[in-house]
Amino acid sequence: MEKLKENASIPQNKSKKKKIIIIGSIIVLILLSFFILYKYIDEKNKREEALLLGDSVAHEALPFVNDSSLATIEEYDYWQASVFPIAVYDGIRENYKRAIVKIFIDNKYNTSGEYFLTKIENRAKNIFAFGNFTGRKQNDWKDLAFLVEKSDFRSSGLFIITFEGHLLYWKQYEDELPLVSSFPKGSKIFMNKTILEPSPQDGLILKFKDRKEVLLYNSQTKTFETFYQYTKEDIEAEKQEETFEEEVDSTAIAE
Repeated sequence: MEKLKENASIPQNKSKKKKIIIIGSIIVLILLSFFILYKYIDEKNKREEALLLGDSVAHEALPFVNDSSLATIEEYDYWQASVFPIAVYDGIRENYKRAIVKIFIDNKYNTSGEYFLTKIENRAKNIFAFGNFTGRKQNDWKDLAFLVEKSDFRSSGLFIITFEGHLLYWKQYEDELPLVSSFPKGSKIFMNKTILEPSPQDGLILKFKDRKEVLLYNSQTKTFETFYQYTKEDIEAEKQEETFEEEVDSTAIAE
């Protein structure tokens, strides 16, 4: 009888162990799912917080499309007319437009009206620029930079996104309404010196009322850097200052 009892307990023990393994696996999967969800929400909150604070942010380009990158077809169909109010925007590929609609939805621009795309046709032609700004390997899909106007009608913001809809950069310009254009890698620009140098990447030129700036991606720091573009007057003034300093030094030596 004792042997029979021992034999009967063997399958029961195996059954208990199997249940424990199954329950343990389920718990691990649940915890893993919560961790992934937490990371996704945390990253999204950080992105939205940066946008709301108006800080400049830069992100590494990701080579894939996910659900958080683009507006759904239903969202796009519903909001596209209000987000893209004039015919100038008709030529932009749908993927970019879905990404822009998603940005508007995420930041509630579509309902608050805090930022919007200009309805002025002449300005609208100069608020979009395309290029391979990060230098990553890609097909003919270019990154897109675009300007949004603030509801005060004197401030603006700059977004740079990939074709897949990932945010690369955001910056707010208080009391400024620049225009934007792009240039290819190798173009001559000023980079902290009054000497023109070939650009290591495709870049952006921002034209303000009183100055021009180049926005260029630094592949080492994975951030966008701003470079003031000197005018002829700036260069001439620097030459005159150098000449004056040389004359002063010569006089001091002679004395």
